[in-house]
Amino acid sequence: MESFTHGILRDVVRNSLNEVASTYVVEDIYGEKKAEFLSKVQAKIEQKMSPVGVGVQQFGFIGAPRVPTVIATAITAKAQAIQQRSGLETSWRRRRPKLRRKSRRRKAMPSRW
Repeated sequence: MESFTHGILRDVVRNSLNEVASTYVVEDIYGEKKAEFLSKVQAKIEQKMSPVGVGVQQFGFIGAPRVPTVIATAITAKAQAIQQRSGLETSWRRRRPKLRRKSRRRKAMPSRW
């Protein structure tokens, strides 16, 4: 049994993870499409294992998936850039009506020269 779970089944799971993961970007697997990703991997494993009488009742990550430090840093930097951009856009939206009012005042004021 151990040679099956630590050999054949492990290879099928790893290959299924790689096949499905190649169709996603890393942020999706860690983010909002994680459940969809895991569901597709489980379906792929069941498809490969059902002919030999093996079914999958539950499948998922035990812990957070490990990625190289370079990728983790890139994901963090991208998230920070998105947050910073969102903050700038919010700030601009708040200031925009004030800028319009000032512009209208300038147009309404007679020229001194």
